[in-house]
Amino acid sequence: MWAWFNGPGKAFREPLAGSTNYLTAYDKTGNLRRAKGHGRDGPRPVRQEKPMPDEDEVLQQEEEDGIDEAERAERAQVRATERQERAARESATPKERASDLQPYPLNPNFKSQPVLSEELREKVYEQIVLNKMDLQSVSAAWGIDMRRVAAVVRLKTIEKQWEEEGRKLARPYSKAVLEMLPKTPVARKGEKVTPHESINDLPVHPATRQQLFYPASESRAFTREDAAKAFSPTLLPADKRIPHTQLLQLEKWSVEGVPREERINRFVELERGQSAEKAEKERKKAAWEERTQRVVAGRRWDFKFQDVSVESVGRDGRSPKGVGYRYGIPHTDRKSGEVKIPTSVDTTLVAAPFCMDHDLILAIMSWFSALTYAVLGFLLVVFVTSHLTTLLVSFSLAPPIVSYYPRLLASFTALFLCAIYGTCASGALSLFGHGELGQYTTARAFKWTMLAFTGVWMVVEDPGVGKEGYGEKGWLGTRPAVFVGNHQSELDVLVVGHVFMPGTVVTAKSSLKYVPVLGWFMLLSKTVFLDRKNATQASGALGSAGQQMKKNRQSVFMFAEGTRSYFDHPDLLPFKSGAFRLAVQAGVPVVPVVVEPYSNLLNSKKKIFRTGTIRIKVLKPIETVSISSEFEAVRKFTDETREIMLRELKGMAEAAEKRGVALKPHEAMGMNGTTGKSSGLDVGVAGLEQRS
Repeated sequence: MWAWFNGPGKAFREPLAGSTNYLTAYDKTGNLRRAKGHGRDGPRPVRQEKPMPDEDEVLQQEEEDGIDEAERAERAQVRATERQERAARESATPKERASDLQPYPLNPNFKSQPVLSEELREKVYEQIVLNKMDLQSVSAAWGIDMRRVAAVVRLKTIEKQWEEEGRKLARPYSKAVLEMLPKTPVARKGEKVTPHESINDLPVHPATRQQLFYPASESRAFTREDAAKAFSPTLLPADKRIPHTQLLQLEKWSVEGVPREERINRFVELERGQSAEKAEKERKKAAWEERTQRVVAGRRWDFKFQDVSVESVGRDGRSPKGVGYRYGIPHTDRKSGEVKIPTSVDTTLVAAPFCMDHDLILAIMSWFSALTYAVLGFLLVVFVTSHLTTLLVSFSLAPPIVSYYPRLLASFTALFLCAIYGTCASGALSLFGHGELGQYTTARAFKWTMLAFTGVWMVVEDPGVGKEGYGEKGWLGTRPAVFVGNHQSELDVLVVGHVFMPGTVVTAKSSLKYVPVLGWFMLLSKTVFLDRKNATQASGALGSAGQQMKKNRQSVFMFAEGTRSYFDHPDLLPFKSGAFRLAVQAGVPVVPVVVEPYSNLLNSKKKIFRTGTIRIKVLKPIETVSISSEFEAVRKFTDETREIMLRELKGMAEAAEKRGVALKPHEAMGMNGTTGKSSGLDVGVAGLEQRS
């Protein structure tokens, strides 16, 4: 043991001044690893620097070269400084490396962090307490976090107080601990300040503790201010939330090429302004507290009371002036069922100045007027032709085909006009977050437009009106729900116009989104598009619709047959189970809507298109809470609903025959056995049956 104390252990018995002297800093023989001439595996040869030339020989050579006396003196000063620096390098111990700051030899991941030296603590206390400098300036000057500066001032104040009271301090213990730890020294005059730690780290704001997907267009610059607004409208950008905003401004001046002296002067003025602003805020706060708070002195503590109004929480209950504002509410970014993928892109359009020639303006106005008159004239011709041919056919002055094509053109004209209106209405409503109401307003407009152009009207019978739990809206007002109807022909689009309620959307095949005007309207009004050739996409679209039904209490209208039947007798095609599976998964009721057979009014095979009234009956909603989502259970539920609607359809057909409005026998010839054809507004999910 004594051999080790007198050998390798001598370095620890007589520790190196100004060093931590951990075991890892020495080798097994007690030699300092970072000392000159010592490598990782033992002593190594010292790299010899090039020797300095003899001063007398250099002076003689310069005199022979004809160099003047002033320049020779300057060069001699440079050589003297270099000799001093070389002597200091050769005699001094190298600075501690990261491997020397490892107190535990078997734990290379733990490194001792530096602490403030006693001299630096005294300097910080002196500048804050005696020189009345603010915390921010001292923190920036010495590279110390403001919280640590405040802690040093508080502890030093207690230390000075104890010294005045004559208390005994543990100076030896403090000195021994400081000698074993790396320290941040005080920078002497002319020396560069060694930063103790990072002082401008960005604090983590609660608003940024969420997962956020924010799309930005490529045509705009996304700055730190935009990032802050994406998290919260009231969140300041990173440049204004860092502890030392003035250092950022100082760096900007340096990049801009402002001279050093001017930068220092600007920095001083900036700090003065910030200090004055801070003092003014503190003065106003103190005056406000004195004016609004009541202090009651206690035996040990002073109690402060302040009157708070319950109305100060604001309209949304989250005003900073309200009680309990600090607690907030948790984020829902990782909650299941929430839509996390962005649905819109915020863009900023800058309009360039545009000047238009006076003659060009007149030409555009003339063309616009001509186009307006042409459209109005076309509508007038369609309207008059439709009703005129109807009168001719009704008085048996012409065959039914004479009115068929004019009335068909009138129907498509009404559909096109309402699609234009729906595009504009849905776009305007989308700006206020109510794009789904575009389908309701367009359906109502189409109902009245079709009445004006074709004279076709539909009467809705809702036995649920006035019943307990349904009110004046009846069973049609059930929300959320899946409405299913029978699909006879193209005229079923008008059914939607009569039974649609606010908060309801339709589904359509995906190819319709590419139809001009009509597709635009459907996209803006949040129509659910289904790819009939892709069962996976159709299932995903219905799953997304189910989530919207739960979240926004949204209803969906679907034609369960999936295609037009063209039957002249009361019958239904087999139902697709997509609508019913959607209702079961969403846990919402199914509301059957039955339209009586109207082949007596519209018959594309016989080219018949008459004026008349069609009855629509709404059946009692069928609850789906107790129905399993298994394939067999959904299939059984689908078939049972079809039987209910088929019975009602046959009953309505018998009533129509009694009223004498059914299709005539000679008109119905050749109609039986016709196959169905897709209309576009049907909602059959082709392929879902196979996928299930």
